Amino acid sequence: MLRLSMVCLLLFVFQLSITPARAFQDFREWEDRTGQFKFAGSFVSEEDDVVTLRNVDGTEYEILLDELSLKDQIQVRRLRAQKSGDSPLT
Repeated sequence: MLRLSMVCLLLFVFQLSITPARAFQDFREWEDRTGQFKFAGSFVSEEDDVVTLRNVDGTEYEILLDELSLKDQIQVRRLRAQKSGDSPLT
């Protein structure tokens, strides 16, 4: 059992060492507007007020923009603007 745990740990460390740092750079904690639900992930896209977030294992989730906290809604607008080259206020 201990040997299996060590092998798993070594594989995990190896995976982290070959994963580009950029892959984890955009991960942050997202929160719904009630503050009850939190999600660690990165912004993928926003289209028609539906935000797509990706967690560490690559699974993507969609949430309505107005279901996110105000802070996260502002962050989505900034990230969307960065991707498109627009001003975040538009």
